[in-house]
Amino acid sequence: MHQKNILQVTQEVGYIQNIAENEEQKTTFVLQYLKPLLHSGLGKILKGVKSKGFSPIAIIQFLALLPFLGILTIGSIWSSPYASMMRAKKDVLYRLKNNSYIPWRKLLYSIVRRFLKLSVKNDTATNTSCQKPRCLIFDDSDLKKTGTSIEGVSKIWSHVRHGHVLGFKLLTLGFFDGVSFVSIDFSLHREQGQRLLNKFGLKLKELKKQFVKKRSKDQAGHERHSELDEQKTRTVERMIIRAIKELPFKVDFVLCDSWFFNESLLKLVVKKGLDLVCGAKMGKLTFIYQGKSYSPKALVKVAIRKAKYSKKLKAYYIPLIVSYKGITIRLFFVKYGRQKKWRIIINTNTKMSFIQTMEVYQIRWSIEVFFKEMKQYLGLEKCQSRDFDAHIAHITLAMILHTALTLKKRVDNHQTMGEIFREIKLDMLEMTIAQRLWKLFVNIIRKLTDLFDCEPKIIFQKLNSSEFKGIRTMIVEI
Repeated sequence: MHQKNILQVTQEVGYIQNIAENEEQKTTFVLQYLKPLLHSGLGKILKGVKSKGFSPIAIIQFLALLPFLGILTIGSIWSSPYASMMRAKKDVLYRLKNNSYIPWRKLLYSIVRRFLKLSVKNDTATNTSCQKPRCLIFDDSDLKKTGTSIEGVSKIWSHVRHGHVLGFKLLTLGFFDGVSFVSIDFSLHREQGQRLLNKFGLKLKELKKQFVKKRSKDQAGHERHSELDEQKTRTVERMIIRAIKELPFKVDFVLCDSWFFNESLLKLVVKKGLDLVCGAKMGKLTFIYQGKSYSPKALVKVAIRKAKYSKKLKAYYIPLIVSYKGITIRLFFVKYGRQKKWRIIINTNTKMSFIQTMEVYQIRWSIEVFFKEMKQYLGLEKCQSRDFDAHIAHITLAMILHTALTLKKRVDNHQTMGEIFREIKLDMLEMTIAQRLWKLFVNIIRKLTDLFDCEPKIIFQKLNSSEFKGIRTMIVEI
């Protein structure tokens, strides 16, 4: 698919292309940051995707930009002021989001690789390269929903709300390249529930009303749907293997919180030649220290005399070299300030100090910031479709937009994500108003030509005279 096809307004979706082509507009976000990510090579990935004569890449671009217009669902477009500007009908947009054949995972990886390429180019040009380690970071987050008829939805336990909520668990894998965090993979999961009569935490009547869609094994949507009931720890391992293969850079660390730590993950990371820095629960783990087996609590009692204090981090810590399941690891018991309970931080790189380990581990918080930004600005939880494929599409589109915002932040590194979002949203709104005013002005010109029975070009010629210079200036400024 050629780049020039994307710029053909008569065949594309609405006014977004006009914004991108208008040099008078205040923002260049679409042209400089989003469009380069949606490169023409995506045409190979989207080959065979039909969209009634519209470019699938252009539709993806349009849908990704909706949060800037204050529109978080497709249905909201037609009740908004932008409805009159749409060339595509509802079914074109819905069909793309519900398409089980679109390989959204492959699409996102391709966009991330382009992001990394552009970032390296920018860093080289501005001499802002960073020596921080490259990390794979994963975590899950609640994805709250409102309708029990949504395909695959269930009651999930929310650690934030300390209770059950309706929705999905969003498991996300991100990549920190030393400067920026970008999401590269994700999966949706539901929870079985503990009651036999209330599977997935729903009543039998609610389960029967859930949307059901048949998918063949050759469809990308089949794999995503099958992940619903897969253990998140198993999904994470497959994500890591995929990331190592797909990313153009060597990864140094894998970071996660204590919930995900297990023997299988530890062995996989070590086997792949990476280092694991993560938390671990003070539970039923067994460590070998100086030839003897200890539980975490027993090990603290034995090694308490080795406790040290870090002024930089204002924390007490106990550094130990132990063995877990045959693998030698660096273990730190950590206690901040006046806390009474010790926490465990594990590092498979036994040569790193406590400060170095904690500096790497703190990079993990970038994924927490990512979840907050996605929900606050990009409408991560707003998809209301009953079709599971539409939820996969919605999340991917939000991640694409977040990646474009991250690219802008990389270039304009003095701005926060919130500042960038508000700035672009305001500019987009101003541009939309300008277009509507221009459309109104053109209609006035047409009425005047009918009223005075003259050609439109005569009126426009008068607008070019010095007498109408002020009017022309106002239109240009708009």
